[in-house]
Amino acid sequence: GEIGRKFASQNPAQLIQDVMKLPDAGSREEVLRVAFGAEGGFNFTLTREGTEAFRKAVDSMPESVRNLGAAHLAWSLGALDPQSAAEVIRQYPGAVESRNLVENLGIRLTEKVDLPTAQVWAASLPTAEAQGHGFSGIVAGQYSEDSEATSEWVRSLPPGFGRDSAASSLANRAKEDDPEAAFAWAASVQDDKLRNDAAKEVIKSWAAVDRHAAQQAVEESSLPADQKTSLLNSLSGQP
Repeated sequence: GEIGRKFASQNPAQLIQDVMKLPDAGSREEVLRVAFGAEGGFNFTLTREGTEAFRKAVDSMPESVRNLGAAHLAWSLGALDPQSAAEVIRQYPGAVESRNLVENLGIRLTEKVDLPTAQVWAASLPTAEAQGHGFSGIVAGQYSEDSEATSEWVRSLPPGFGRDSAASSLANRAKEDDPEAAFAWAASVQDDKLRNDAAKEVIKSWAAVDRHAAQQAVEESSLPADQKTSLLNSLSGQP
């Protein structure tokens, strides 16, 4: 398995070609699943020539594991040509199961193409969860360049999981620079789990600097009573 993962990171096209020569279908699938599975990570960028060979090889993979190869292909393409990487995901929608891939591609499209293109792409992803990861990536790609523009963009988004994910990501990015604004963004999230997670992260960071201000913000917020209680209880261990 370790050899397969290393081989996949160096010459994935050749690995696929060699594995597909194995006589047993079960063995072919097992090796490819290990080589391109989540544990292998996404830690390589190929040349254009290598990526094109990889693209052709992915089509020859067994259907049951093709999405794993496609996810690695999209990752490799992301640094070179994020729009082509987005096309790979459209061709193999199962590749969006990788959160790291989707968020990274959201960053790449925002930085290398433009925000409108990234937004259209994120909104077109096949699942709400994937859309959320795409919108989170857009925030990550834009915030360090222009935090105000990022905030305005998130305000412009229609209600939904994409907007919630973007607001949650924005809260996480702003929690050290402007904890008050970060908490407001966290509190604006409609999805219960995303809101709870975002608020906890902001309050934890804020309380480490100013526990009284963090506690007051929670007490005066419009959050549900049970969430307020949970956040206040989490502050009990803060100095």
